Amino acid sequence: MVFFLNCRRGWNYGVEIRNETFLHPDYFDVLEKYNATHVFNSWTDMPPLIDQFNWYHGWVRQDLVVARFLL
Repeated sequence: MVFFLNCRRGWNYGVEIRNETFLHPDYFDVLEKYNATHVFNSWTDMPPLIDQFNWYHGWVRQDLVVARFLL
């Protein structure tokens, strides 16, 4: 949360996590509070992209969707 308090206002922010255990309602609550979005990614310790999307798409900003394909 401290990170977001120091961010420039008016910018769009996304957070990319690389550990499935962080995919928790508290994580999404913080993103929502600061109007940030989850960055869907294909990292080895994350669920497949389609699973992330199917499970969590309702928790992210609908106007800002970001995905990274780490090949």
